[in-house]
Amino acid sequence: MTFDEIQRTLETMLAVQRELQESQLRQQQDTATFERNIQSIHRELDRMLAVQRDLQESQMGQQQQNQAIQQEIQSLLAAQQEQRRLIDRLIGYSLSNESDHLDLHERMNRLEERMRQMDR
Repeated sequence: MTFDEIQRTLETMLAVQRELQESQLRQQQDTATFERNIQSIHRELDRMLAVQRDLQESQMGQQQQNQAIQQEIQSLLAAQQEQRRLIDRLIGYSLSNESDHLDLHERMNRLEERMRQMDR
């Protein structure tokens, strides 16, 4: 092997080594960029999970409020039905001229209550 051949071989080896080092540097930079992107994605996921948690808590609170409102509505409907029943009864007494009977019935109830109090 001549001096020129050795020099060309060395230059080729140095060029290959330089390309390998540049490739390794690019790979390290790409890896660093990839890691930064992963960290950014993790932060975004954490934010999204926090928002989802808040939404779920809010939804649970709204469900509880809705249940309370539904119970109140049921109670009001029951009271309304009782009032309708009483109104229908009063209308029936009025139509049949039994309003006097209603007064007598109330008086009897009061008398019975007084008698019970006296017995005690």
